[in-house]
Amino acid sequence: MKEQRENFVFYRGFRDAVNILPEEYQLKTMKYLMDYALDGTEPEEENGVEKAMFLSFKPLIDASNMK
Repeated sequence: MKEQRENFVFYRGFRDAVNILPEEYQLKTMKYLMDYALDGTEPEEENGVEKAMFLSFKPLIDASNMK
């Protein structure tokens, strides 16, 4: 089972990047971000705007979780 976390660091850059997206992509992108940061669950989609944004956030989340 993947480690579940109770919190994570949310950077201003995450919000800024998500806010630039059209609204139809924002919610799914935020869900991907939270699911990965809290539960270690990666999106099942193989492509798309939301997956691309997730991949850009992932290294920051991983680095933060290692601290």
